[in-house]
Amino acid sequence: MIAMDSAQQTEGRIEGLNEYGEGWFAHGKTVLKAGRTCPGDRVRLHWTDTGKHFIRAGQVELLEPSAERVTPTCPAFLDGCGGCQWLHVGYTRQLAEKRRIVADFINHRSRLRVDVLPVFPSGKGDTNLARAAAMPAGFRNKMSLTNVEGRPCFLREYTTEGLVPETCLVETPANQRAWAVLRGLELPPEVLQVHFRSAGEAVGICLFVKRLTHRARDFANELLRTVPGAVGVAAEGYHEYQLVAGEPAIEQELGGLRYRIPLNGFFQTNHAQALVLREKAVAWLAPDGKSRILDLYCGSGFFSLDLARRGERVIAIENNRESVAAGKENAALNGLGNIRFLASDVARGLSALRPGDISHALLDPPREGCEPEALRGLIRIRPRRIVYVSCSPETLGRDLRTLADAGYRLEYCQPVDMFPHTA
Repeated sequence: MIAMDSAQQTEGRIEGLNEYGEGWFAHGKTVLKAGRTCPGDRVRLHWTDTGKHFIRAGQVELLEPSAERVTPTCPAFLDGCGGCQWLHVGYTRQLAEKRRIVADFINHRSRLRVDVLPVFPSGKGDTNLARAAAMPAGFRNKMSLTNVEGRPCFLREYTTEGLVPETCLVETPANQRAWAVLRGLELPPEVLQVHFRSAGEAVGICLFVKRLTHRARDFANELLRTVPGAVGVAAEGYHEYQLVAGEPAIEQELGGLRYRIPLNGFFQTNHAQALVLREKAVAWLAPDGKSRILDLYCGSGFFSLDLARRGERVIAIENNRESVAAGKENAALNGLGNIRFLASDVARGLSALRPGDISHALLDPPREGCEPEALRGLIRIRPRRIVYVSCSPETLGRDLRTLADAGYRLEYCQPVDMFPHTA
C-alpha cells in the first residue's frame, strides 16, 4: 500500500536495494528511492528530487523497521560517513541484493540469459552463509582521504563535507594505525588526496597533488617518518608521477606468489577475496598447459603470475607503466619467464595480434569497462574462451552484450563480494 499526496511525501515498504545503495519501492511507473533504508522497512519519504521515472527522497521517516535491519557498530557510519552504505542491512540480505542487482543488469537490461550464482561471501573464504553471516570487518587494504580545508577527511554521504572519525570498521589494522597519525596532521593545500595501501604490517602511501612543491615533499617525508610501517611515499599529479621518499613499491605475498605493487598501482582491495577471485577466474579459464593466454588490464600481474606458474604462455597488457615495470619484477621474483608484459593501452596492444595467436583471454578492466576499440580487437583475434572480471555490473552487462552479439555464449556468472556494506 503506497500513499502519495500533494505535500510531496510518500509512504510505502522498501522492496529492495539498487546499484547506488539506495532502498526502493515502486508505485506504478515511478520508483521511489531512499538511502539508508532496508528491504522490509515501512517508511515515509519526503521528496524533492524527481526524474522522469523516479523520485529520490530528501528525508526518510522509519515507521516500521525491517526484520533484516541491524544496528550499525561503526560510529563513523552513524555520523553520516558515505564510505559504507549498508551497515544497517544484515549481511545475508546484502548478498542476496547484490546477486539480484547483477542478474538485473545481465539478464534484463542487457537481454542475456545466464544463471547468476549465489554471491561468494567475504569472511576468510568461508562458503557457508550461516558462518559468514557476521558482518565482515577489517578487510579493506586501501584507504583514501580527501583534503577538506587542510584536514584529511572521509566524506559525509551525498556531500563534499568532511568527516574525521576515530576509526573505520572496514579498514585493515595497518591502515587504522596510519590513519591515527594522519588524522592529527594538517595537509598542505597542494595535496588533494592521500591514499594508503597496506600489506600485512607495511603501508605504502601515494599523494595526489596539484604540484609537487617543497612543502608537499616535506609532508611526504613526515609521513614516512611518523606513519607506522610506512615503506615509501610517492606523489602523482595530473601529468606526472614520482617517488618522493622511501621504497617505490609495497610487497604482498598471496597464495604462494610474491607481488610488488607500485605505490600508485592497482591491486585487489580485499586480499582474502582476491584469492577466491583468482582461483575461480583461472579455473573457469580452464587452461590446458598448451594455452596461449592474453591478460588484459593486467596491473602488476595478479592473474598473469598464477597462470604462468601453471606453465601457460601469457601476454599481459597494461597502460600504467609503473605497474608493467612491477609486473616484470614480479615475474622475476617468482622465477617465471613465460610472461610477456606490454606497456600499452589495450586496443593498441591487441592490434599487433592476429586470429589464432591467442586461445584464451582474461580481462579485468576498470569500472568504465572495456573501450569499444578494445572489444573490437578482442573479437577480431577470436579467443576460444574469455573470462571477464568486473567491478561494475552496468558496464559488464554492456560489454557482455557486445560479446554475445559477436557470437560468444555466456556460461557462468559468479559474483564475489569484494566490498561488503557497499553497493
